[in-house]
Amino acid sequence: MRTAALWRCLAPVLPAALPPSRGLCGRQSRGGGAVAAARKITENAKKSLASLKRENPRLEPTLAIIQAHNDHLIQEINQKFAEEVGLRVIHICLPEGTSKDEIVDEILRLNEDPNVQGLALDLPESLYSSKVLNAVKPEKDVDGLSDANLGRLVRGDAYDCLVPPTACAVMELLEDLGGKTVLLVGASGATGAALQCMLQREGAATLSCWWKAPQLQTKVCKCCLFWDKEDHNLYL
Repeated sequence: MRTAALWRCLAPVLPAALPPSRGLCGRQSRGGGAVAAARKITENAKKSLASLKRENPRLEPTLAIIQAHNDHLIQEINQKFAEEVGLRVIHICLPEGTSKDEIVDEILRLNEDPNVQGLALDLPESLYSSKVLNAVKPEKDVDGLSDANLGRLVRGDAYDCLVPPTACAVMELLEDLGGKTVLLVGASGATGAALQCMLQREGAATLSCWWKAPQLQTKVCKCCLFWDKEDHNLYL
């Protein structure tokens, strides 16, 4: 299995490794609710990783996370998630105030590390620049935020790119989207663009709006469901 294929398999469960405020929750339409769907996805990931390890006994799938803040709770969440699915997660903890150039240097080092198959970024919003995001090798870009991966997704090459995990997880929770209208609240940037693209490919119409927009209530009334970018909640 290629590195990219490994992360496509794991993408739906990767939001579990994010802080609670960025996790995926809320209500959805698949039987048993979001918890049951997440459990199923996690079990599938565990089986896929176990199969990968049987085929490649010397391989230890490893995700490196570059962190530039002092929230140790995130490390605990990541470790719990890793143990559950059988994934090795390592943290590179950089101090607050780390510059973009210093982060890029760390990214370039991990790009060349053969023992690291995936690389995720957990940074303050101000550091998510094109320079930083595009420094990650596309095949290790677990966040799916580089121009290379987003470009492939937009062109329709969904099986040759890595998709933002949150967008992938939302799609896993939905079914029978054809003819439905989905409102993306506050969805901007790469994750919002990826989710909008994926929803439209499944036959859904998409609308977008900000929480403080005067037309929000009118748009909500026209929709079957909506997704809140701020807390990543999915509502019917």
